[in-house]
Amino acid sequence: MGMLDIAVKLVKEYGKTLSKVNHEIGVYGYPESMLPASRSQIRSAILFILKRVDQEDPAILEGLVRGYVYLAQFIPDEQAKLVAEGQASLAGDIEAKDKESALAALRHINQIKLEMEKATEQMRNMGFLPPN
Repeated sequence: MGMLDIAVKLVKEYGKTLSKVNHEIGVYGYPESMLPASRSQIRSAILFILKRVDQEDPAILEGLVRGYVYLAQFIPDEQAKLVAEGQASLAGDIEAKDKESALAALRHINQIKLEMEKATEQMRNMGFLPPN
């Protein structure tokens, strides 16, 4: 099995993980334990494939770029738990333990948004997305 085959297999497994999560607006912070490999391994596999696939197929390109950007939403499990609790309390679904937990969740969410923006900019700088 060649490197491309290994990368494709890993990215397909990651795609299955993405299909299981809820991509609603405002939902951030999935546990890293859901991933089939480390974030850095998945990131490397996506980049490996992007540099070798036919750039003319917009569906493949869009899926890989989106997967690269969404990877930022997977955070250490403890942080994901805090984010989920904080989002629920902010939405009024559960009673907030305290303001500090909601603020901690917002900090993690802001960090995720920043990482997603950086990943988008990386894709743009590498030519996989059109310039702004």
